[in-house]
Amino acid sequence: MKKNTKDEIMEMANGDTIALTVLARLIDDKRKRLVLGDLNIIGVTLSKLYTDLCDSDMEKLKITIDMFDCGTYSEEEIAANLAREDAYPFFDESIESGEFLIALPNVCRHTIVWDKFCDRQRANYLKKYCEESSDDNQNPSLRRLRLLAAIKSINPFM
Repeated sequence: MKKNTKDEIMEMANGDTIALTVLARLIDDKRKRLVLGDLNIIGVTLSKLYTDLCDSDMEKLKITIDMFDCGTYSEEEIAANLAREDAYPFFDESIESGEFLIALPNVCRHTIVWDKFCDRQRANYLKKYCEESSDDNQNPSLRRLRLLAAIKSINPFM
């Protein structure tokens, strides 16, 4: 039996009122809801993404979901970051073009400007992640591997 939109939203909210509110605001954007569902970003995880990583800003959330949709971050990176107690925002509006994208939320997401924006966001995220992991008292070999992986993800020709 096919679920209606209301049932889908209720299921994805998983009893979390913030997630329910966010999903209700995305009622006309099935694609974004599908992206969230495919990444298992539901319930309290969606609440965390919205409140902690997007500062309870719907436009930031929509841009973040669009970055997820176009593959800026891998599923593993998304899941690992959302599982962290001190997760890093995927979208940093202080990076060049960030304010522009919030001001014009309907800007086409598959352009050279968008691709460069996503590259900058990913590089910033990976820099923060690598700095944090190098501050840990972890194995130096593991730190080098993480840094190499971050560099290769930015420049696949290395």
